[in-house]
This record gives sequence, C-alpha cells and structure tokens, in this order.
Amino acid sequence: ARCRSFSNCERYNQCTGPSDSRCTRCQYDRGPTQKAYQVSNDGISCTKLCSWRPDSKFCYPGRCTDDTPSSCTCAPGFAGNNCLTISATPTIHYCIWKLKRMVNGVEYDVIEAPCTNGMTTNSSVWTNIRQELTNQNQLEATWITSFQGPRTPDWPRQYYIHDHRIGVVSASVDWWMMRGTTRVGSGTVPCVDGGIGGDNPEQSMHDCTKHVMLPFTPLHGHRIYFTTKATNGGYVKIKNYDSTSGPTVNPPVYFAGQEVAHTADFTFDFERPYQCSVSGGCTDNMLDRGPAITRNGNLTIRWSGWRDDDAGIGEYDCEVFLLEQFGDELQERLPAISARKFGPDTTKLDVVLNESGVYSIVLTVEDSTGPNDGNFISARRFLIFDNSSTVEVDTSGHF
Repeated sequence: ARCRSFSNCERYNQCTGPSDSRCTRCQYDRGPTQKAYQVSNDGISCTKLCSWRPDSKFCYPGRCTDDTPSSCTCAPGFAGNNCLTISATPTIHYCIWKLKRMVNGVEYDVIEAPCTNGMTTNSSVWTNIRQELTNQNQLEATWITSFQGPRTPDWPRQYYIHDHRIGVVSASVDWWMMRGTTRVGSGTVPCVDGGIGGDNPEQSMHDCTKHVMLPFTPLHGHRIYFTTKATNGGYVKIKNYDSTSGPTVNPPVYFAGQEVAHTADFTFDFERPYQCSVSGGCTDNMLDRGPAITRNGNLTIRWSGWRDDDAGIGEYDCEVFLLEQFGDELQERLPAISARKFGPDTTKLDVVLNESGVYSIVLTVEDSTGPNDGNFISARRFLIFDNSSTVEVDTSGHF
C-alpha cells in the first residue's frame, strides 16, 4: 500500500504503508524558530503558524498567544486582520485659531478661538474685526498632533517583521463661511510639513501652523468655521522566507488609520446694543439718576432694558463727571469722580456727591465682541446737585 501524505508536509519518513507514514519536516521550515508550519508530535499533521506567509497572519502589532493565526491578539488600539486597522484616534494636544487684522503685512487686532472636539451653537467666538480697503483679515491655525504605536518592549516584533512605523500620516484644515444657511466660501489647506505620509509617519509631535487670507469681506452675521484634522497610519514590512537562499523584504503593508477633528468658529457682529424702549418693546428706563435737581448727595444710578441679540451684553461702564466752565461751555472735568465697569447682571451704581455743581452721568453699554472694544452705545443724563444754597423769602413787599 502507498504511504500516507499530509498537507503542507515537505519530508516524510521511510514508511511501509499508510499506518506508519510520518511527516518529519513541514513546508517553509527555515530553522528552529523560522517556520510557517509546525509538525505535530505524532508526525501526522502540519499546523499553520503565524508567519510571513500570505495564507497566514503576521499579527503585528500583536502576538499569537499559541503561535497559531486564530490566537492573534492585537495590541490595544489596533484590530482587524493582521492588526492593520487602527481603532484609536490621534491626540490633538494643542489647537487654536486666530483671526487677525493685517495692514501692509503687519499684525494688528487679533482674536483667538480655542478648538474643541465638537461644535455647538454656543461655542462661537464673537468678533467685530472688519475688513476694509486698508486691511485684510487673515486666519491662522495652529495645532499639534501625535500618535504613538505600542511600545516595542511590551509588543516585541516577531522574527519576520523587518520594520514598522506608526504615527501621524496626514493633517489638514478645512474652513468655510456661512451666511445663514448659505455657504459663501470655503477651502482646504494641507499640512504635510516634514514630508509626512504613509511611508513616513511622524512618530513624535506633528506641529502645524497654516494661514489663509479671507478672499471676501465678512458682513454682520457671517459665521466662519474651521476644522483641524489629523490621521494616523503607517506601515509594516515583512521578511519573506519563501526562498531557501535567505529572506527578502516584501513591499510595505499599510495601516488603515483614524481621523481626529477639532473645530472652532467666529461670528461677525457689527451691530450695537440697543435699549428696548427705543423700539417700543418696553417701558424700562435706560438710565435713571433720580430727580434732575437734588440736595441729596447719596446718588443711586440705575439702568435696565438693554439688549444685544447677537454677542450679548458684555459690560456696563458708568462714569460720573463734574462739569466745569470752559469759555461759554461746560465740559467734563477729568478724572471722573466715579468710573466703574460692571458685568451684564449688574444694573446700578451708588455714588456719593460732595461738591455742588452740574454733573454728567454717562452709561456705555458694550457687547461681547472682541478682540478690543466691543460694539457700544452710550446714554447720558445731567444732574444738578446743590446742598449749600438756601432760598430766602423777601416779605418787605418791595420788588
């Protein structure tokens, strides 16, 4: 009878028939540890091992716990066939957007919008930076990203892994401007600094700074969005032991990576706050200083009904000046006897008047736009304070 054969067996013993057939060496056996199959102890089978062979698994970054493809366990953050799917995203360590007013290439007003990993309607940074004939608006994005694969001491390379690199393989920034629900402009700027790519992943920090000159003039209510992105990836190179003359190196096999994206946005607000009584929407007093003529030096100034439908009220600035004569006019004497700034929830100021005279009370209402002074509007009231004069009645009857 013929000797028995076994799948993937390369060398047999001297047998007399099927019953005593034994495999002594499996195919692709290149040494004690460099083999694609392992002959069983009883010599009747060749078990497939994790290896360089395309019908097996190289399982990296990972390990085959009992040396077989079915026992392939990927390192944390990796999955899929041969652990080539990265399930973890890169990390954005720092991300900031700046809107700049540039005049002849010189930076003037600057406002910043920090990036977040999500976008909400309340996340916008309000600005009143205008684009005029003498200046342009420039956008600047800076973001720092990294991704590191598993530590080699924890996940050592198998003998058939020639080389591998894992890191950030691409980065870019998208921007687009909206007028309501209409997109009025957009663009994408790649960041391939350092020549990063699938064959050259950045294994440390990938630092990007990119600039965009706005090609159009923003109007009130325009909102400009940004998304900074980075993708991880890399490659594995496998030693091929098919030849008995020594290993060769296969072309790289690439990881399927994940993208991380952080967003920021600015909204342009060029309108001033308003007081609701002006539009007939309320009876609130925009600036109440009490009686116009008073002997009481303990003054309480109140205000109410101020609104800003866009950026919101940022602060109230209340100043009290004593007026002094300058020629035929009265002018505010500096410094003010009281100058206080308040948040949007404060609606009164207490002042003590010590000197008789005419006073000017100025309330400046400013919204929350930046980067410097917001859009503002002022209200003014006058007051005569006199706690020293007396009125005498002439009873003589002579006029």
